[in-house]
Amino acid sequence: MNKFQRETWITLLLVVPAWAICGQLPILLIYLEGPKFLHLFSFACATMIGGLSWLLLLFFNRKLKRKTKIEFDERDKSILIRSTLAAYVVLWIYFIAACIYVWLTAPPDHSISVNVMPIVIVEGIAVFIFVQSVTTLIQYGRESKDGKQ
Repeated sequence: MNKFQRETWITLLLVVPAWAICGQLPILLIYLEGPKFLHLFSFACATMIGGLSWLLLLFFNRKLKRKTKIEFDERDKSILIRSTLAAYVVLWIYFIAACIYVWLTAPPDHSISVNVMPIVIVEGIAVFIFVQSVTTLIQYGRESKDGKQ
């Protein structure tokens, strides 16, 4: 298992659930109890922590940097490009499906809650990170130990 796979597993197991839970909880509290400073502040903190979680991976990379000789080769670059492209495709499909779902399930007066959009955005980010991580692991798993597909 190389460094990039290790980062992907950490992202998949820690960052995605933390982002989904910490991002959705303040929105749910705002929806149930109304907008209060504490709820808005916790949403802002969760967004900043989730957005800057890559710094945690950067910190661990510095410790592992001395152990590994090859940092990032062409194969890793092509895997990253393909997994990011797949995540973007799924993200657009998710946004289109979310918009159609909200449109079809709107009440007769055709108004939706303002709390729907932050939920869609936060879950969209979680979907993007999840799909990118899963496709990265699938692409690494497709190659056997001798390097052939």
